[in-house]
Amino acid sequence: MGVNRRAGRGVAIMAVACVVLFSCGGTVSKSSSDGVEVGEGGPDELFAETASFEVVAGRSQRIMVGLSTADGRVLHGGSVEFEFRPSEDGGAGGVTEVIRTTARYLPVPGGKVLSGEAVIGRPSEGIGVYAAADVTIPRAGIWTIDILRPGGSQAPLAQTAVEVMETGKVPNLGDPAPPTDNPTAASSVPRELLDSRSGPNGLGTTLPDAALHRDVINDLLRDNTPFVVVASTPAYCQSRFCGPITDLVDALANEPTITGQGVAFVHLEVFARFGGAGATSLNPWVIPWIDGNGNGHEPWVFVVDRTGRIAARYDNLVSEPELRAAIGQVTAR
Repeated sequence: MGVNRRAGRGVAIMAVACVVLFSCGGTVSKSSSDGVEVGEGGPDELFAETASFEVVAGRSQRIMVGLSTADGRVLHGGSVEFEFRPSEDGGAGGVTEVIRTTARYLPVPGGKVLSGEAVIGRPSEGIGVYAAADVTIPRAGIWTIDILRPGGSQAPLAQTAVEVMETGKVPNLGDPAPPTDNPTAASSVPRELLDSRSGPNGLGTTLPDAALHRDVINDLLRDNTPFVVVASTPAYCQSRFCGPITDLVDALANEPTITGQGVAFVHLEVFARFGGAGATSLNPWVIPWIDGNGNGHEPWVFVVDRTGRIAARYDNLVSEPELRAAIGQVTAR
């Protein structure tokens, strides 16, 4: 769920109708419902939404898009292709820059790993995004993303746009981890400030992820301990990604083969107050991790190395193999 979606990032060439969430992926097939080719109008017309929270010019990064129909079905499985170009006419010398890359389906942790063709289906059959890895956008501005069938189709399946920033607001690779005096399970703060599922409006009265609330980040930085941070709000997340992402991190935090490597895990709940007459406010200890101005998005997952610097960061979604590999790199050093 975005805490405060920036207007620029919401600029889309086509209207966005992804209420249930970003989903995506191989070759694109016809829908099983009425045989209408996706992208050609009718009930199976696809709409796109950029699922990446922050894209920075000149950096190699993952860019994600979700695809859905107006009635809430989603495209999932396989792969598609992304074609990026600046939204304004022409680039340097009047030549439009075009970047084309393959984007593969990335399911929500615990969801189905779909292979083969990308097909339209119900969210219960699979939720995720299409992720293009190692994309470098050369300059800041609004860039159009055409979503295409693999192999170079003429007409895009859908279009969206991404705001490419000159500099980021969220800690990036190589940056020092924000010094944080986060509360733990031993603190006297209300449980809902540690995990929104534990509050009066949550799912219970005890912490569902106690292993993520044992350590203070400043202590880990002082002791040169590698650690993982998940900034999320499991109870209030509208994208349905925050709960599975938090659960993935919690599962690893309880796995002896992982914890035996000397890595710690921390969950930072996003909201101090959510909605109502008091309006929404953020926990102060999470703000530096998701946006220094307090207007960020979540979920985010960060992996911090022994020197206290960001070794990996994932916005919105991360797969278990990706996270395991990142943890292995910081514990092996």
